[in-house]
Amino acid sequence: MYKNIGERIEYIDFLRGIGILLMVFSHIPFTDIFVHFVHAFHMPLFFFISGYLFNEKCFTWNAFKAKSRKFLIPYFIFSACGYCLWFIELKPDSFIDAITPLTSVFWNNTDGMPIAGALWFLTALLFCDTFYRVLYEKTGGKVIHIAVILLMCIGVFETKILPFRLPWAIGSGCVGLGFYHLGVMMKKVIKKKSVFHLGQIVVLGIMGVLLAMYNGPVNMRTGVYSNYLFFILSSVSLILCLWETIKIIYEKNFRCACIERIGRYSIIWVCVNEMVINILKSIVYKIELNEVVFTILITIMTMGICWGIQEIILKTPLRRIFGI
Repeated sequence: MYKNIGERIEYIDFLRGIGILLMVFSHIPFTDIFVHFVHAFHMPLFFFISGYLFNEKCFTWNAFKAKSRKFLIPYFIFSACGYCLWFIELKPDSFIDAITPLTSVFWNNTDGMPIAGALWFLTALLFCDTFYRVLYEKTGGKVIHIAVILLMCIGVFETKILPFRLPWAIGSGCVGLGFYHLGVMMKKVIKKKSVFHLGQIVVLGIMGVLLAMYNGPVNMRTGVYSNYLFFILSSVSLILCLWETIKIIYEKNFRCACIERIGRYSIIWVCVNEMVINILKSIVYKIELNEVVFTILITIMTMGICWGIQEIILKTPLRRIFGI
């Protein structure tokens, strides 16, 4: 039904590219309403996509090492880059002030990360993917539903039942595990039939938007969900609406190669976007511009520079950092 590039599914790359653009726009940021809406579902979307791409091959130590290298090498490299930028920008007054961000890198990376805060997603997804694969292999998928619900509860109530947040965004990864599992289930359904009709997609979209805007602040990184039921319902509704909409677009042979390319190499954008935005803001702030012009300028420059960094990385040995 859908065109493939090798073993890649184009509409999934496009969907991931949309998610990355939403992430970048929320980091710039756009209006508070826009950020509120995007935070309601854009990180759950990435966990959902990863679950959809899950395969049932047995978990192996070599596969785990390869996955760990793919996520942890860029995590530490760009944490170091973010730290250097932070150090130059803020010029800490004491040794304690200077090393404080490093404790975030090696422990609570959901708060206090030097510049590149989006890196929390790499460790959260590594935990989520690894745990799911091990559990699937050991149980044959028999107790996954119960385990996912229990871990999601741990993630949601992490700050209430523990005196500290779990290291390396494991708590956020526990919440993400539910969306990962939903992606796995979605793939099984899609193999049999089309999931939703156009009218149902519209209803999902309207319901998702209304719930997202009615719910309070949401931020998976910091563990803020406001009304958890509304968070789950709005996230799932918006993810399914966007997913099915993109599929319909691709069935009509419409596509955008640029967004697909961003989605295919999304890990690069996760690592570099906040540092680019931070540097640009420090420069452009010196020019007297109104807020709208400032935001547009930062957005255009961020997209251009991140795209340039992506292409440089892909054409040089630097691509090995990302396991590309």
